[in-house]
Amino acid sequence: MIIRKAAAADSDKILEIYKPYILKTVITFEYTVPSPQVFKNRVEKIISEYPYVVCEDKGEILGYCYGSRLMERAAFGWDMELSVYLKEEYRGKGIGGALYGAVMETAELMNIKNLYGLIAAPNTESERLHARFGFAHEATLKKTGYKFGRWIDLMYFRKEINQNTEVLPVKNANDLNPVKTEKILKKYEDYLNGISVSKQS
Repeated sequence: MIIRKAAAADSDKILEIYKPYILKTVITFEYTVPSPQVFKNRVEKIISEYPYVVCEDKGEILGYCYGSRLMERAAFGWDMELSVYLKEEYRGKGIGGALYGAVMETAELMNIKNLYGLIAAPNTESERLHARFGFAHEATLKKTGYKFGRWIDLMYFRKEINQNTEVLPVKNANDLNPVKTEKILKKYEDYLNGISVSKQS
């Protein structure tokens, strides 16, 4: 398995992973599957500024993770929301954690201050993931989403990174030192393959 940066050419495969989450779950509040072109535009917009990574095995994308702006106003510029999605059969194998870790460390290089995970409740698996990475549950927005005929709570998890005393400008992910970013991806790739070898032995 490899962990690499996503490209616009991956958008169709990524959409196939995302599609069941729209149609079958409340993990995303989206109702309808976007067209391939609309989704490709989304991917292109995110990778033009934020980290977006995929886990791939023999050409098959097993999961993906990306960071995005939490809110649009200027003062929110140091906040990043994290999102991760996996093919159902590859959940619980450490892939989500590896992808999350890679994006988190990249965010730190960008001078991001706060990382956020927004979770439709209940979602025990996602709650455990955030707890493992040191996120704190800071708020729950009650009945803030409506899908599949019921109201859904939305939990906000936050992790503060970059303890710099001065506020540094946020860097574009594409302007980061490529040696450092590739080192991060390789670190989590090695971790993931170590888990895989361990399970096979």
